[in-house]
Amino acid sequence: MKQQGMAIVGVDFTSAPSARKPIVVARAWLEREVSQATCADSTDPWILTIKSIDRYHDWESYESFLATPAKNDDQFSQSAWLMGGFDFPFGLPKALLKAWQWDRLDYRQIAERFSEHDRHYWVNRLKAFCDARAVGDKFAHRACDYPAGSSPSMKWVNPPVVFMYREGFKRLIKAQWLLPGFESLETSAASTAAPIAAQHEVFASPLVAEQTEGCTSPLALALEAYPGHLARLAIGRASYKSDSHTQDPARRAMRETMLERLAAALPLRFCMPPSQRDAMIDDGRGDSIDAWLCAIQAAWAATKGPPRWGAAPDADPTEGWIASLDLARFFAG
Repeated sequence: MKQQGMAIVGVDFTSAPSARKPIVVARAWLEREVSQATCADSTDPWILTIKSIDRYHDWESYESFLATPAKNDDQFSQSAWLMGGFDFPFGLPKALLKAWQWDRLDYRQIAERFSEHDRHYWVNRLKAFCDARAVGDKFAHRACDYPAGSSPSMKWVNPPVVFMYREGFKRLIKAQWLLPGFESLETSAASTAAPIAAQHEVFASPLVAEQTEGCTSPLALALEAYPGHLARLAIGRASYKSDSHTQDPARRAMRETMLERLAAALPLRFCMPPSQRDAMIDDGRGDSIDAWLCAIQAAWAATKGPPRWGAAPDADPTEGWIASLDLARFFAG
């Protein structure tokens, strides 16, 4: 018997969406299959079902998605919560913030300041910061970058992560997504408009199973995801994508291997129609599979429940944190 679950999205982001390089969103549904109607056991599986892979080629369409992520989806609309995993940094390194005298600003103020001026201005400021640092330690890292193996969030090239932060994070704030680890749900703007949904007794982990009273759409939560971490757990540092749609048999095989290893190792049961699986494997750029990896990380965080959704007690409300790095334990050995 399946109980009501939770809407999940995974977002493979770009700081300059276009027809050639869109923002790709994997939409999925997370639920727990329980053996009895009255209780759940820790061995009952979590099921993550992919619903669609959507592409947004411009800011207007992407911002519309952020504003109404459950639009035209009856199942999503019935969920009390919607959890999103976004592949861009949610913060800048503390060393950089201190150098710019931004270290006493909150995350909203930092995002607002960094949205001012053009890219050329910020590249010059970032270069000046790096030039003043020792050789071999030019870029400052966030604490969460080290365990994730992610690029410094201040990098402006290869990849331009800092502009992914600039374009991505401010839009989440504007769309009023909740940000666990940055603010408590009890003090967020959304929770003042409607009470937090009650926990359903059949879930051993506190997935919400009742629609929030008076709310016609799910409360949307955003977590920073990093698909590269999960990809490396599955296939090491083997390459699985390219900058073109041209098929490379070896990389295509690696994408197929990745999906197989994720399904075998993780404590989630994946439900994916053959057509969706084939499309994901056939996407030579790897955007679809990266969006799916973000959805997996969001789903695993969702199983941890409110109010922190897996955020560590020492999660930094300035630098941010990356969701579901603890999935590494399922690949140990």
